[in-house]
Amino acid sequence: MKKRIFAAILAAITMMSVAGCSSAKDSIDFNADEYMEAPSGGMASSDASMPEEAAGGYADKFESDYDSSGATVEGVEERKRIVYIDVTMETLEYDKTVSELKSMAGSAGGYIDSSEEYNSDVYGRGRSAKFVFRIPQADASGFAEALPSIGHVLTQSEHGSDVTAQYFDIETRLRSLELQRDKYMELLDKAEDINYIIELTQALSDVIYQIESYTTTLNRLDSLVAYSTVTVDVREVVEETKAPEEVTFGSRAAEAFSGSIEAFVAFVQWVAIAVVAASPFVMMLAVVAIVILVIVVIRRRKRR
Repeated sequence: MKKRIFAAILAAITMMSVAGCSSAKDSIDFNADEYMEAPSGGMASSDASMPEEAAGGYADKFESDYDSSGATVEGVEERKRIVYIDVTMETLEYDKTVSELKSMAGSAGGYIDSSEEYNSDVYGRGRSAKFVFRIPQADASGFAEALPSIGHVLTQSEHGSDVTAQYFDIETRLRSLELQRDKYMELLDKAEDINYIIELTQALSDVIYQIESYTTTLNRLDSLVAYSTVTVDVREVVEETKAPEEVTFGSRAAEAFSGSIEAFVAFVQWVAIAVVAASPFVMMLAVVAIVILVIVVIRRRKRR
């Protein structure tokens, strides 16, 4: 009978812990500092509510199995590093570039995490798109370096963060919680007093919830480390942006002379346009002047 009650309680605890952590599994963003606080009050809260029988044995055993001082992190062969790559590019053939971009990501073993595409706007600016790719870290740099073959790359940057210490710290906490869980289950299997069973059940529920939460965090870290995040902004243009040339005395003099010629031509064009615009008024004034001149000449002849 007691075993049946124990099994029912354990099943209920497992279902509650899984339901409590399901929302955390859907989140894509990860902040390396957030894991430091346990979801239900942290390690301290579970220790404080731990029955004396459980508190007496697990800590010494854990410390003998794992050194949490950081020595393990220093000796690790493969660092845990999250990499982000941002690329801005422009293209004369938008549809072709977008198609090849998706094909390249698939060939690299990656996939589209999110995408946004925009049509031409009222100002005549061409179409644009923003793609967030998840590319295996070993192939991410090669993927980014191949982008100039399908468009004109304007900017490209790479940054990341080393989460090795955080990763092993979470593993440390997780192993500690697993030892607590095992001890609680051992005590619960031997418990006879109903009040003590309820106390153990509550403590076990808290520990299982924290184990699920830390496991989710580790899985998320593994995903971020294994797949780099590559963000590509694509813009459609009618003419590619030219790279700035090196400024020399000769180039400056040529630019100044060219500017002067352009200014002179613009002035001549302005004068010509002004003359054409004023020509109707000039013609009217000329006619009036001719009439006045004719009248003056006729009067002088009459006087003579």
